[in-house]
Amino acid sequence: MKRIAFATFLLFLFFTEAKSNGLSALLTYCTFSTPDNKPYAETYISVLGNTAIFKKNSSGKMQACIEIGITFSQGKTIKAYKKYKLLSPEVTDTVNVPNFIDQQRFNLDTGEYMLELTILDNNLRGAKPFSKKEAIKIDFPAETVSISGIELLESYKKAETPGVLTKNGYDIVPYIANFYPQNMDKVIFYAEIYHTLKSLGENADFIVLYYLENYETAQKLDEFGGHIRANSKEVNVAFSEIPIALLPSGSYNLVLEVHDKLNKIVAYKKTYFQRINSAKVNADAVNNASENNLQNTFVSRFKKADSLAEYIRSTRPIASEIENSLAESDIKTKNVLTMQKRLLMFWSNHYPKDPEAGFVRYNEQVMAVQHSFGTRIMPGYNTDRGRIYLKYGEPSVRNVMDKEPGSYPYEIWTYYKLGDSQTNRKFVFYDPDLATNNYRLIHSDAIGEVYDANWSMKLKQRSTQSNNFDVEQTPDPYGSNAVDDFNHPK
Repeated sequence: MKRIAFATFLLFLFFTEAKSNGLSALLTYCTFSTPDNKPYAETYISVLGNTAIFKKNSSGKMQACIEIGITFSQGKTIKAYKKYKLLSPEVTDTVNVPNFIDQQRFNLDTGEYMLELTILDNNLRGAKPFSKKEAIKIDFPAETVSISGIELLESYKKAETPGVLTKNGYDIVPYIANFYPQNMDKVIFYAEIYHTLKSLGENADFIVLYYLENYETAQKLDEFGGHIRANSKEVNVAFSEIPIALLPSGSYNLVLEVHDKLNKIVAYKKTYFQRINSAKVNADAVNNASENNLQNTFVSRFKKADSLAEYIRSTRPIASEIENSLAESDIKTKNVLTMQKRLLMFWSNHYPKDPEAGFVRYNEQVMAVQHSFGTRIMPGYNTDRGRIYLKYGEPSVRNVMDKEPGSYPYEIWTYYKLGDSQTNRKFVFYDPDLATNNYRLIHSDAIGEVYDANWSMKLKQRSTQSNNFDVEQTPDPYGSNAVDDFNHPK
């Protein structure tokens, strides 16, 4: 299951939250197919109730009204489209308003699409719709075993009357996030497996393995997983849950593997999520550690609080929000032992096989980032270019334009592959200060990064002023290659 989130001025990571004029919503989608090989996409939208405007309706109750548009397109051709109003449950007051969700289905052929969501709070006068795009691919080859999108679930129960949330006899409520806080103690998932009957033969036994792996290292966590024994059908279901009460904070993949009777992997799929388990992390990895059992670890070499603080802060680009929050709290203590524990805990969570090797490799990148992007007043890892480099690695293509007439100095970075699911993602940085080397991220089409359709206008504000924010581009002055470099990196 893939997630897109939207924010008018702020976009937040791979699952990202979206705020449009105060409205907060999250879209997830999942791709499936039918027994007769007709693919479709399901979209799920969750609106945070206390961020919507509630007004009295015709029945005298309070109700929110969200206008939503969902488009699937190929090039300039729209293949599927829905525009509708999502109404919240009616309430008598707005002190405690519920969140509300919506599910839609779109029949689509095999292929690659651009999914675009627009969202608007209809009850907010003068609000402008916010939009976000995401490339998706639908492909369930008829001759081979394949797995649908992995749908994460909030809850499920036996269906009494089939409805839009019913699958295989269960009413399943999608979990519209990829972030598991401490109060959630299990990951529930639903997926479908196609063409085992045709590919493996009639009455063929096979096994579906499911497990968690560390996102950074791909290390399999054997204690978090299980298996499902199955027999070939037109459509098989993988529906289970994994207890995560003891899963430390970190970034993970939920992995599904289909093994035939010879134990050969015939299909494979995974989806990303983050776990925050601060109680376990603090109790088991920090508070219980003593000075003696740190002596044989790499952190014992660092005796100065200032140095430790810098090593810890340099992990910001790859740390979760809760990890950064806990780190800052420990740094404020100025206690060497506390900070040693925090540094060891971070690298033990992110590189459990060899924390020191993970630290050394990353610190080499931090030093390279400092050399290339650091300023007199800001360390390289705190700059936008440094953050992106440390988070995603070296770009596939880096176009540097620091002497283009009429434009601020700018760079366009292209990543041919970003993580496991994003391709051809671009980042535009510019330096409006002209002399600081602190290039700011002005636009990206990567999930969770800042998106600004007016980015090319802002590059040219050095020579072109405009108060019309609906205009996304100006005619390029002589020598300007920004839009061409963005669309055709070289």
